[in-house]
Amino acid sequence: MSRTTIVQILRSPEGGIRKHVVDILENLPAPSYKKIFISNFSDSDRDLAYLKSKFDVEFFDLKIIDKPEFKDLLNIYKIFKFLRNTKSLVLHGHGAKGGVYARICGVLLRAPALYTPHGGSLHRVFGKLKSLVYDTIERLLIPLTSKFIFESKYSANEFKKYVGNCGDKAVINYNGVAFNLEPKQTQYQPGQKIKLASFGLLRELKGHDIVIDALNILSKDNIDFHYTIYGYGAEYDNLMAKIKNYSLQDKVTIEKYSDNIFARMLECDVVLHPSRFESFGYVPVEAMSIKVPVITSFEGGLKEVSVPNGSFLAKNNTPEEYALIIRGIVTGEYDLTAQTDLAFEACKAKFSVKAMVERLDSIYSGLNL
Repeated sequence: MSRTTIVQILRSPEGGIRKHVVDILENLPAPSYKKIFISNFSDSDRDLAYLKSKFDVEFFDLKIIDKPEFKDLLNIYKIFKFLRNTKSLVLHGHGAKGGVYARICGVLLRAPALYTPHGGSLHRVFGKLKSLVYDTIERLLIPLTSKFIFESKYSANEFKKYVGNCGDKAVINYNGVAFNLEPKQTQYQPGQKIKLASFGLLRELKGHDIVIDALNILSKDNIDFHYTIYGYGAEYDNLMAKIKNYSLQDKVTIEKYSDNIFARMLECDVVLHPSRFESFGYVPVEAMSIKVPVITSFEGGLKEVSVPNGSFLAKNNTPEEYALIIRGIVTGEYDLTAQTDLAFEACKAKFSVKAMVERLDSIYSGLNL
């Protein structure tokens, strides 16, 4: 039986969108698929070279930038030229730019094209004119899309609201984690110094500044803490300025890179995820999968990720809410063992990477090649 060539196209392999694509490439059954990864690998936040040797993934490196430009036409031609003699071909685009490339190349190559929106088509941060342009492009591409793979009900609803109705082309397929690591054995003991951490790109949307504001409140109450942000990005200088302004340099640090997120999570007492927008929310699921307490906002797809009585919620995403929850943890108001056990079981039942990839495999297999 001949293998299907599945091509994952992504502008920049960083953050949650990188993890999503890597999970697919690592877990799709090798006997059934030849796997190709097209991206701008110079922007990667991880060394992905192991995918070539360990998972037999072929890389095709393209210089893809965020904003639309004429070079996109050249990149599309390069992809067409690279794949034009490929049989049994499926293209899967991720994010706005990857989605455009996949669907236009799908037409040129007469191959099915799938699209997973990851942000640009979902949140309203570009201003009215730019959003109108992006929404119009997305709307025009709906007929060229074989399937829309949404990572949450929220994502599907936002796309339908702002772009258009995908009809029976829409599929909800939650992201997942492996649940193959030893979970946290002991929880934070009240009264001790509390170790807090956040993980994610340093963007305004990620809300790290909200937590820093919360910690400024707690510092005035003489609560002993240390907060580490693992990430890099455009907001670095602004966050550092806020830390300095509050005189929290000894209590808040930013580490630009972590080669083992799960190890860093296990070292902390609580993970915070104060996102102002989230189509899914990998970080909270990762934390709950190893029984680390997590405090999240209630934005977007985080409503589907949160576990009642298992994860902490700052529903209005304000510094005061985070300060109140952290203070309650420090003073022993919560049974962290019971909460993390509940969150672990709920996430394991809903957010398994095995179930995610099996569903995607069935979608790929069902396409008319």
